[in-house]
Amino acid sequence: MLRCADNFVNYRERSGWVKGMGGDKAFVSLLGYGDVTLVLQTEDSGVPVPALNAAHVPEAPYNLLSLSSLAEEGHTYSGMKGGLTLTTKAGGDVWFPRTGKLLTQRGYQIKPTLHTACAALIVPGDAKAANPTDLNEYHLAHGHAHETLLRITAEQQGVQLTDGPLLPCLGCSMSKGQVKPVQKSTSTRAVKKLFRVYLDLGGKMKTRNIGGIWYTLIIRDDFSRWTRVFFLKHKSDAAVGFEKFLADYRTKGVPCEVYIARTDGGGEFQGQFAEVCRRHGIKQEFTPLTPQIQRRRGR
Repeated sequence: MLRCADNFVNYRERSGWVKGMGGDKAFVSLLGYGDVTLVLQTEDSGVPVPALNAAHVPEAPYNLLSLSSLAEEGHTYSGMKGGLTLTTKAGGDVWFPRTGKLLTQRGYQIKPTLHTACAALIVPGDAKAANPTDLNEYHLAHGHAHETLLRITAEQQGVQLTDGPLLPCLGCSMSKGQVKPVQKSTSTRAVKKLFRVYLDLGGKMKTRNIGGIWYTLIIRDDFSRWTRVFFLKHKSDAAVGFEKFLADYRTKGVPCEVYIARTDGGGEFQGQFAEVCRRHGIKQEFTPLTPQIQRRRGR
């Protein structure tokens, strides 16, 4: 993890955050990854050390090298108490004296710049001693990524995550949610009268009726196509008109009852109207604003 990326090759931009590196618990921004060759100073000369997939973190407290990552790239090391000797694949040796929990040495990137600074080496034991980052916080900081990708990214960044599971995320659940499809047409007709009725509210009319009527409630039977029209003063009277329709047919001794009432999603078919349906055991079905059967009749 390096603060300067002037000499990076194969640079890949990446937006993210790193927490708890080098003992610093604050979040610092991650700008990208790249390959770079560091020249670490020894008593006689400098030893080049290639670092692959190094993170570019301008606000990092140190230029940090992961000992486990260097070992994976083929470098070896020996000693651990007072310091550590890093042996590169090319055979160069660099002595890192211990400074607190870190092993440090001065160095610079190839094509030395003004950003020459101390390079600190994190040994595996010290890296695990740092406070681990909560997996769920890491999930939020990295754009709600999948747990497998999060753990791979954390390993590349040298971030230790908690062992706990990734808890259900409200943001992920909402983004993955799907709107229930609304049936736009009926494939089969009702097999008996009044099994399914269609309702539509017409109005507001341009001219008010003598009795103060502004709206019409059109109710049509799916089986027989028999249609009733109720005149209403207010849109909210749709529930009253529908209940009157149900009462009229029950008093006439009709052997069938209404099972399904299909309407659009208008507010007049919510609230009190829905309460009437629940009281009489009628299922409500909603369609988009395309009540073709009632509208054709209403013309």
